[in-house]
Amino acid sequence: DTPTTIASEIILLGLDDWTGNKISEIGSLQPADPGRGLEGEEELAEFKLTAPKLKGVSLTYTPTARVMYNYQTKSTIQFSFATTELIRGEPQQSTVQVTTTGGPFSIVLRGSLPVISSTNPTAKVQLEIQNVGGGVAGVSKNANDIDSINFDITRKKPDGTGFSCNPAIGNIRLIGGKSRILTCTITLSPSSISRADFATAVVDINLNYYYIVDTQTSVKVKGTT
Repeated sequence: DTPTTIASEIILLGLDDWTGNKISEIGSLQPADPGRGLEGEEELAEFKLTAPKLKGVSLTYTPTARVMYNYQTKSTIQFSFATTELIRGEPQQSTVQVTTTGGPFSIVLRGSLPVISSTNPTAKVQLEIQNVGGGVAGVSKNANDIDSINFDITRKKPDGTGFSCNPAIGNIRLIGGKSRILTCTITLSPSSISRADFATAVVDINLNYYYIVDTQTSVKVKGTT
């Protein structure tokens, strides 16, 4: 999959007594695509600010450049469940394949997948959402929404497949801003389970969030008499 373009802006913090516009809208950037060996797109932002007037004193400011990305990470998870009928003939193991677009979040399976059957077509699995970048995430620009992301299911197949999670799908709080484990229940329709083959379910997941990265520097202002 091609990563979704991301809108972004830079906000300067820590310069409250300086005058000038401290917000720069960068627009949409193309994220990195590790699968193709491509780096993220770059853009230059310039700020023209006026320092406060100081008489006979010098002050050192430590402003922070906060970059905020409006991001979306897409994941496709394919579950291949071994059935009780299948493993009677030869030992088989359920498997999972996760494909995720480039970005600061990933989804991984915890533990192993169970065996299902046409009479017991329900499986519980654990998925872990991981913040693998160097910043923090939030469902909005509001400081109260930091360390949360929006978790959305966009497709389930085959038809009739059930998929629910605890915590429920929607806005999810991350533990320590870094990760959250979801316990999910997958229910396949008995008619989709073959005695002679793996039972496959595919789930498409979108993670929607603002991603925030801070960089700090120092500026010394020397006052004149």
